[in-house]
Amino acid sequence: MFLLFNPNGSWGTWQLDVLMLTGETAIGKYPVETVSWLSRIIERYESEIKPFRRTITEKSSIGDRFAFGIVSLAESLGAMIGVFTKSGKTAERIASFKPDCRIISASPNGKTLRKLMLTRGLEVLEVSASEYEAGISELEMRLSEFKGSPENAIVVLTYGFREEPVHIVRIRQLRRSSG
Repeated sequence: MFLLFNPNGSWGTWQLDVLMLTGETAIGKYPVETVSWLSRIIERYESEIKPFRRTITEKSSIGDRFAFGIVSLAESLGAMIGVFTKSGKTAERIASFKPDCRIISASPNGKTLRKLMLTRGLEVLEVSASEYEAGISELEMRLSEFKGSPENAIVVLTYGFREEPVHIVRIRQLRRSSG
């Protein structure tokens, strides 16, 4: 969220997912100091911001309803979300609901990962698998080895929403491999 001063003297807010420095601000005489100040502002105010939470309606697309269901399931389990995606659309949809849990998005596509890095609340992970079933299996394996995952964490795993009659959602408790 960002405060915006209107010419009529009132303050308003904007919903933002990213703050960026561009032009002279990014390459001027004091780029390090500028980034430092931006970092201080983010650290100071981000914890106080309660992001706007999207909801669904009866007119919502099946993709939005699916994403909302994944978020609801993960939050009710105290789980994180792992999503394998080719284009990034499902990961963006899930993140748009601003869940109170981690979202790890995996893709073999570098362009998709770079785009997703700019989405608030998303962490990205490059995987080699290019098909959906193999993608969520590799994501699950990588998360169980990932040092940033808590011991015995629960994860809701899925992949990019497809127009098919069957769609996979896995709920797993991650176990560290011994050895």
